[in-house]
Parts: sequence; structure tokens; C-alpha cells
Amino acid sequence: MCGVDVTQLPGYQQVPPNCPLWKKAMIEKKNKQLEEDAVVWVTAVEKLHYLLTYLFYFTFYWPPFVKKVVLPMLSDYYSRPM
Repeated sequence: MCGVDVTQLPGYQQVPPNCPLWKKAMIEKKNKQLEEDAVVWVTAVEKLHYLLTYLFYFTFYWPPFVKKVVLPMLSDYYSRPM
């Protein structure tokens, strides 16, 4: 799921082959919770990366574009007689 290797997560525990069913269910539940938490973190980090990339883009590249292209187009449009 989402590129997360569950066996590499801290706190992951392999299920021993000869453990009782109740313990197996408990370990599997804990491992599933670890995986879900990891997916949430990976998704949050990806969204943060996306946000910071576009914030950087709009901070440094958008204002010159607006000044050179958009504002002249708008001033030409609004200066025309109706």
C-alpha cells in the first residue's frame, strides 16, 4: 500500500508459526495499525511536498508572469471602449 514496506516499520512483529490464535490476531491487528499509520504519514508528507513545491513556484515565478503578461492583457481589455 502506498509504497510502504510493513516489515521495515519500527514496532513490526512477525507472527511466530506456533503461537495461539488470540496472540496471532493481536499481533496482526497491531501490524495492521502500524501499516495504516505509515500510509497516513506517507500521504501527509506527499501532500506537504506538493504544497511546498507550488508555494515555491508561485512565490518566485508567478509575480513576474503576472506583471509582464496578465496585467498588460487586463489593462488592454479594460481600456477598450464598450
